[in-house]
Order: sequence, then structure tokens, then C-alpha cells
Amino acid sequence: MSLSYVVTGTIWSWIFNPNIGINQLLAPLRFGAFREALLQLGFLSPLWAFLDGRHVNIVRPGLTADPRAALGAIVVAAVWQSSGFVMAMFLAGLRGIPEEVREAARVDGASEHQIYRRILIPMLGPVFVSTIVLLGYLSLKVFDLVFVTTRGGPDVSSDFPSIFLFDSAFKSNLWARGAAIACVMLIASAVLVIPYLHWQLRREGRR
Repeated sequence: MSLSYVVTGTIWSWIFNPNIGINQLLAPLRFGAFREALLQLGFLSPLWAFLDGRHVNIVRPGLTADPRAALGAIVVAAVWQSSGFVMAMFLAGLRGIPEEVREAARVDGASEHQIYRRILIPMLGPVFVSTIVLLGYLSLKVFDLVFVTTRGGPDVSSDFPSIFLFDSAFKSNLWARGAAIACVMLIASAVLVIPYLHWQLRREGRR
């Protein structure tokens, strides 16, 4: 998460732009089955275009302009943004497990698969919980990535509570609605964060 969501949104908006970048590199590919297979396997190709038998084309229009693809484009950008943070958390958790635990399991005859499934993954339980809570909290309050990438559109296909709040309060001057949305977001965040903090405090107390 060293990059801000504004930078990430801008980068992926350029990638998804049908007039520049990777889309223009794929545009000259017009040689039949190979082109169709390449586009269907590419992460920029809409899956439903393959499923419903429509012509697969990522050049016109761009994913952020398609109501059925805009949310998926945001998910791709968000996963790219947060994957490094999640990997760093799990790497720190793995390095925090003593090597003697693995050696003892190997002496007892456990395979590497059994070591991970029965020892390491259960010991990484706090990391899993922390990651899920943090990502859930960030997804609730995400604004800049969506605003830069799709601005909640087309229509309301990629609308988020934060975008709805911004449009209601600052565009439509519906301050009461904006305040109500903010309260709902606060309650939703509290539902995620407060049990996690309570669990962390109890866990620290047991130590």
C-alpha cells in the first residue's frame, strides 16, 4: 500500500482505456482463433462475453465504460493495490513461527503438506483475522479508487456508500441523506472493528 489509491486508480484507468496501452497492443491481432483464445484468457476480457456467445472485444468499449465490467475493473485494481500488504502480513506471520516447530513436526514424520495444513495455517489464524478485518474496513470506506476510476458509473454499476455519500451531500446538497449514509458507514465499520479489538485485547490478556 505504498501507493495511494489515487495513483492506483489513475494507472488502472490508463490500462483500461480502450484508446491507449494494452488494448491498442491487442487491437492489431486479427488472426482468427488465436486472437479469440488470447482475448478470452486475458484478464481484460469480459467473462460474460464468452459465456453468452457475444463477440469478445476489449478494444471497444473499455471495461470502465461497461456497466457489467466496471465493478470487476475496480476489484482488479484494488487487489493489485492490497496484494503486497497482505503478502507482507503473511510473510511476517510465517517468520514469527519458530523453526523448531517445523523441525519437531518433521521428526514426528509429518509431510510438508501436513505441516502447513495442521500447524502453520492454524498458527496464522490471527493474521487471517487481522487481514480480513482490515480489508473489510478499507472496502467499506473506499472512495478515491472508485472516484478516480469510474466515479461510481456507468449509471450506478460501481456505486459505493462513500460515492453515494459524496454525490448526496456535495452534489445534490442533500445533507441529511449524506449524514445518514455516514452514520450507516460508521456503524458498519464499528461492527467489523469493535469485535476485532475486543478479540485482540482478550488475546493479549491471556498472554
